[in-house]
Amino acid sequence: MDDNEAVEVDDVVTLGTGISEEERVEVVAALAPLADRLGALDRSTLALEAWVKNRGDDDQTIYLARRSTGVDLVAHDQSPDFHASLLTARDDLRRQLSDHHDRQTKRR
Repeated sequence: MDDNEAVEVDDVVTLGTGISEEERVEVVAALAPLADRLGALDRSTLALEAWVKNRGDDDQTIYLARRSTGVDLVAHDQSPDFHASLLTARDDLRRQLSDHHDRQTKRR
């Protein structure tokens, strides 16, 4: 597979606890910058999950998990601001994806 082949985030994201289907467009738009990096992974087992614990509380925590053959990565952020927390968790997951990609590239 070509490492530059982007994934359609909407095709691989699952919304979990605390995120309604009505928020799907917002979540997919926020996660769209991950598409290129996700494209380098095994699509047959690729899944991206988003969920929230304690939605609406001061200790609300957003989780993003990338699951694929070999390694699962999980990023999270705790903030009462849903959108800001989603973006922070996304940026952490992007960093983890880049680190994982760099380690895999060095092994080849």
